[in-house]
Amino acid sequence: MKTQDFYDIAHVAHDTGRMVESYMIKYLLKEVSGEEVIKELSRFQNKDGGFGHGLEPDCWNPFSSPIQTQFAMGYLRLIEFDKNDKVIKKMMRYLEKTYDQKLRKWHLLLPSNDHYPHAPWWSYRENEEDYNPSASIAGFIIKYGKPKTKSLKYALEVAFDVMEDLMNDRISKEPHELSNLVDLFDDASDFFKTYDNFKIAKNILIDLIGEVIEKDQEKWFTSYVTKPSVLIHSKESIGYEKYKDLLHLEFKESMNHRNELRIWPVTWTWTEYLDVFEEAKEIWGSIIALKYLYLMQHDIEE
Repeated sequence: MKTQDFYDIAHVAHDTGRMVESYMIKYLLKEVSGEEVIKELSRFQNKDGGFGHGLEPDCWNPFSSPIQTQFAMGYLRLIEFDKNDKVIKKMMRYLEKTYDQKLRKWHLLLPSNDHYPHAPWWSYRENEEDYNPSASIAGFIIKYGKPKTKSLKYALEVAFDVMEDLMNDRISKEPHELSNLVDLFDDASDFFKTYDNFKIAKNILIDLIGEVIEKDQEKWFTSYVTKPSVLIHSKESIGYEKYKDLLHLEFKESMNHRNELRIWPVTWTWTEYLDVFEEAKEIWGSIIALKYLYLMQHDIEE
């Protein structure tokens, strides 16, 4: 990415996103602190400590949910922050209260989703829970949570279940679930650095990433498929070294697939609430641009 392209994209993402995306852009440009980003992010946090209010723009449910809280974690992972910040403490308390000890997971779908505009995949239904969003939540708690807390106990339960399921070939190749597993292994690498099963499971996951990335590169920017960046979240991500050439190819190709605003359009649609989807599309455009900027920031050329 050329320097001018970087700043052009940052400018558009700043202008088209919500305030929280604007603050994330400002943080990337070293114009605001992590504390200021968290303050803006906290506008989506409810009194119970969970996040809602459409932070994930495909679900406009104002009530707290694990998936919206996991979305907040995605932004927090991109900034430096104080683990003792009251926003983080409240979030950890929410996660303690919403963990299903019988299921050994946090729930993906909530019945209250159906009362607000949302994409069809967020409609409530009885479903067999996978590790979306539980693995990502668990990783965040393991990295940023406090020892001897219920939240850490629950996070470790999820982590050990994930390792066992990976080693026994019980993990699907569903990309959203795998992306959550990547978050877990990225976040928990220091915690489990001497644990052999973690290393074994990590290598299995790295191989799964290669199986799931869409091989037909023509589809990367025209269809809803698994691009390399879906499963490689940073230069420190577990699959980066093995698949960095694919990731850099995506970076290169991405510059040829921008819309009239010079950012990237969504490759999915809703089936209902289409007027709200028009607004959601704009928000998603800024989020997609934001994520690319964070991924590409070390690959800027003059």
